[in-house]
Amino acid sequence: MTLLKEGKITIDWLGADKTLEQELIPIRYPVFRGLLGHRIFITNKTTAAKLGAINSIEELRQLGMIQGQGWADVKVLTSGGFKVREVPSFDNIFRIVDSERTDLFPRAVIEPYSEVAQRSELTNLVVDDKLMLIYRFPMLLFVSPTNPEVAEMLQKAFEASYKDGSFVAFFEQSPLVKKTFEQAGIKSRKAFSIDNPHLSEETRSIPDQYWLSVSE
Repeated sequence: MTLLKEGKITIDWLGADKTLEQELIPIRYPVFRGLLGHRIFITNKTTAAKLGAINSIEELRQLGMIQGQGWADVKVLTSGGFKVREVPSFDNIFRIVDSERTDLFPRAVIEPYSEVAQRSELTNLVVDDKLMLIYRFPMLLFVSPTNPEVAEMLQKAFEASYKDGSFVAFFEQSPLVKKTFEQAGIKSRKAFSIDNPHLSEETRSIPDQYWLSVSE
């Protein structure tokens, strides 16, 4: 963020929040169509056996969650009524879940399968196949305020690619997206939704056509 503000780099993609949107130039087209706000859970075998019985968000809130220290998701989950533990070490998060010192590690649907596979020594880790938590969490391109001409170029490019359908086609044909839908079984999951009050009003007002709908 500092490098962008100072103009030492021109562009990066980041999970949106009000601070970023105020200090950088956001391109308000969700790169993953909001897919990163579709969260499924890395958990342990003991907790996984209980998740099929959860029928309400109130029941889900009784379970402990874990996230990286300072992640934007922490604010979203906490404001949604969840108990969230923050840990500075990414690798330690998996060990804590594996040892059953917490219940759930929410991850975007594109993330957990490879992360668990890379840690085969943690034999108690599993990816839950029953539940999903949804909130608006767009990954946006952010441009340095020192390069407004780049922001203008990107804005026009996104507008054109949505009008001619090429962006949605590109998204749907992406190997990562296709693999995610095959693995995650999104439509068969019990889904719960919470609000994300930590976005700017402009981002909260992005029209529905730019967001992924589970019914699709």
